[in-house]
Amino acid sequence: MERKTIGIDLGHCETAMAFPRQPDVNDSRYEVRRLVGEKKDQVVATQLILTNEQMKKLSGHKRPEYSLLSGLGEIRIGNKLPAYVPDGEKFCYFKVPPKYFDRPYGNTECAKECGITHGMLMACFAFALVRNIFLYNVGDLSENDRKETDLLIGCPTTRDWTSQEAQTEYGALIKKATNVHAVRIVPESRAAMFSSVENEKIKVSALKGAVVFDFGSSTADCTYMLLGRKMIEFSWGLGASEVERQMTMAAYQKAVETNGAFHAAMTSIADVEDELRTAKESYFDHRFPPKGHPIICSFEREEDGMTVDQMIRIDDPFMKQVTAERPIHVLCDSKNTVSGSWEELCLAFFREARERISQASYTFVDASGKKQTKQCEIDTIVLTGGASRMEFIAELCREAFPEAKIQKEDNPSHTVSNGLGWVAVSDANLESCRNEARKLIDSRKSCSITALKENLESKIFDLICQTAEKCTQEWADAPGDNLSLQDLQKKITAEMNRAETKNKINAACAQIITEWKKELSSAMEEAVNGQVGRLYSEKVARGLMIPTDVWETLQAGNMKLDQMDVSNILKGIDVSSIARQIAQWAIIAAATGVGAIFGPVGGTIGFFAGLVAAAFIGDDKLEEKRPRKKRQSAAATVKKKIRESKVQLMQEFQKDFSRFESEYSKHVDQSLTAAFEIVSLKRFSM
Repeated sequence: MERKTIGIDLGHCETAMAFPRQPDVNDSRYEVRRLVGEKKDQVVATQLILTNEQMKKLSGHKRPEYSLLSGLGEIRIGNKLPAYVPDGEKFCYFKVPPKYFDRPYGNTECAKECGITHGMLMACFAFALVRNIFLYNVGDLSENDRKETDLLIGCPTTRDWTSQEAQTEYGALIKKATNVHAVRIVPESRAAMFSSVENEKIKVSALKGAVVFDFGSSTADCTYMLLGRKMIEFSWGLGASEVERQMTMAAYQKAVETNGAFHAAMTSIADVEDELRTAKESYFDHRFPPKGHPIICSFEREEDGMTVDQMIRIDDPFMKQVTAERPIHVLCDSKNTVSGSWEELCLAFFREARERISQASYTFVDASGKKQTKQCEIDTIVLTGGASRMEFIAELCREAFPEAKIQKEDNPSHTVSNGLGWVAVSDANLESCRNEARKLIDSRKSCSITALKENLESKIFDLICQTAEKCTQEWADAPGDNLSLQDLQKKITAEMNRAETKNKINAACAQIITEWKKELSSAMEEAVNGQVGRLYSEKVARGLMIPTDVWETLQAGNMKLDQMDVSNILKGIDVSSIARQIAQWAIIAAATGVGAIFGPVGGTIGFFAGLVAAAFIGDDKLEEKRPRKKRQSAAATVKKKIRESKVQLMQEFQKDFSRFESEYSKHVDQSLTAAFEIVSLKRFSM
């Protein structure tokens, strides 16, 4: 059975799902489809109902498994749950980081007695959601696919979620609850960037300076990406749920002012908050009339169980009070607490991002081989996440980034789930695409290491021969009879060591290396971008193909940001002479390579001496003076033997070059790995 993957954005407030598939089995291209999570709903409220009986069965099971959950009967989830449950409890806002899974959660006596926790509720929701996915998406998925299905679950970008320990625990919880083949936790930032690149209406390249601000129900996340890698990422607890919480507190405060002080039962507060969440969404979606919409908030008095009804009007003044005047307190990167109104903190969040990016820089090597430092820039800002529907967020973003291109997702609720679908496509096909790219490179003989070796060997040998022949002929034609074989050796040695001779050989080798690197660059450009076009849909490929101008900046292999040194990743990669091509990686740096290649020339001098001596068979008296006639006769023999002795003459070259041959495959593989990590946004997790 073919393995299937489902991307799930299990959010604090709402959940969305996506499924990558091939519309045509004869076509390698993919599409990502939204899935139904509850009858016809593609976006499902992250809430559920457990009956008292179900809670009793869950008692003592902190990480409930599929077999137990299957025996509970129907677990109702989603958008149409009643506010009041006479024989159980309705649970909302139960998503927490793994380290808080075992915290108790629930307001009813039954929930408290049974020890219901956040982790238990997350397991129950995941179980019911996956069951619904198999039930309601006929034609794409069915219950028969469960054992061959992988789940990609998005998580916030804070350390509480992205640490290896946290991802392992979260993944294990979901896998036990759903009984699928495998579960993998993926940072929502990577998925959001994929979705932004894929979006036809949003013109953003993940390879240039781009910022994605993802406003969810529980957090606001910032991801800055440059040159295919995540550079800056941080998160504030500035979720939209805080807005409806403040709406609830404002209603409660008004009820106290009207009816006198009383303690509201937590269950009623939760019900009011849930109702006001829907009202908030209607307000920001402009579904309310200009004069606003009245809402009756019902609070249960703990003192006597009586109900206190308080009418509030959801209009501009009320929402302005909630978002711009009421103080809140949020965590920054799960560490420090900041205070202010929601709008004040949102602006502070944007300014924090601007400050971090403006202070960041990276180093590269320019075309001349010099290290340069360049400040990080912002090309595009993308606002996404369900909470980005609140219009003042875009206004505050423009205030913080007046010169940036700011774009908004049309369907922010599907951003992460859609992106997870493309992550699944990328990861599933990455290795085969990389291998195919390598085959294409290997098939081009002009950029093979063998071609480089042969061209260099021929050129070096030819230039050595020319130098030796010239020296030999000049020695042979010199007047007089007082020149010895030792004089010829000294002449060859001196000529070989002249700066002009070395420069001539170096220049010739450098030219060959440059042309070879261009061939390799061209082959890699075609191979990688060709596979990107095969890997994704056409519109995704356009956003992820590595453009020439970007690679001009990726020159060194020594990019740094915030003390992050990735030189080991790109070690040995020289891009200075081929900056206008995708690969920009060669195996032999021009300066180092030519020097190494020229190194054996000194060793050839001794070989020449042997050739010279061999021309005078039986005569090993190198210091003996030789008459001109005998020298001229010997010269022809010497020059002939030089031309016939390429194998022996180039032995040192062969030996020295062998190390480049052994490194060639490794460096090409490293280059391809780096390139595909960039186009697949895998460097988010590096």
